[in-house]
Amino acid sequence: MSLVFGPEIKCNKKTADALSVDNILLTTDNFKLAFDNNVICYSDFGDLPMDKFELLASKGVKIIWEPGSGQQQDVYQHLNILKKYQKIDVDPLGIKQISIDTNSNHILFYGCSHTGGGPWLEQQYSYTAIVSKYFNKDALIPSKLELSKKHVRIVGNFNNFNLLANTNFLKDQIVILQLSDLSRIRFYDQTKQAVCTCKLSDLPPYEVLLFDDQRLFHDMYERIMQFINYAREKKLKFVFFNLGGNGGMADKNPARYLTEFYLSDFEEFIPDMLSLVVDHGIDGSHFGVQSNNNFAKAIIQKIEELY
Repeated sequence: MSLVFGPEIKCNKKTADALSVDNILLTTDNFKLAFDNNVICYSDFGDLPMDKFELLASKGVKIIWEPGSGQQQDVYQHLNILKKYQKIDVDPLGIKQISIDTNSNHILFYGCSHTGGGPWLEQQYSYTAIVSKYFNKDALIPSKLELSKKHVRIVGNFNNFNLLANTNFLKDQIVILQLSDLSRIRFYDQTKQAVCTCKLSDLPPYEVLLFDDQRLFHDMYERIMQFINYAREKKLKFVFFNLGGNGGMADKNPARYLTEFYLSDFEEFIPDMLSLVVDHGIDGSHFGVQSNNNFAKAIIQKIEELY
């Protein structure tokens, strides 16, 4: 028997009373599914006492946690019991990260869509392609991997720091980080169940008051320092630069200059990359062929100077 268990998965009292480890059960009126010659029974958190739930788990009943649209306080009590008896891979808050494996021929790029690329520019003209070709390496952009897409809504700084933290780096690998707008923040979605990122402009006014450039920069600065220390210890060939202003106002907003002022203290930082922008792609907002070529030259020069 298998028990599919989660919030708002309804099971009538008759089904709940019948749950035992010795009999195969009929499910609710709407659920009767064959599964390995057994019956899949659906149950909500409120249908089973905790001791009965633990009895099922301890007797080897396969329990599958199925997240629903609701969230109940006792979900973690159930999940902690379940972890005692079987291996589970669930993430109610959506905060667990993937593991990214690399090889010695990879050069790694982290950034927003200016790095990930898109239809506005042919891939061969992107700075990632130019730099990779120069060093005779294969470009790996973790945010584009299928296994990471479920963790990424807007590819901002927090998502890239999380991807950096979960990459299995090798000594002497080239690692390039492109910073994005501070206005792309880490936030909980409306259900308060999943960590995501969004733009400040997408938030209601009363929530925007919780954020300002200094607070957002302070958080980013701490993450930068942590990774720089790691990169130096790991002997990575790490460089980084900023292509973000704030909310699309890179030429007017002081966040751009705040970022440049503090990050220029690090030898790995390539200053004022936005000054190298001279053209745009076919969408009119992402950077064009010559700008990407300028970025690539600056990156190559910094890597060769440092390493």
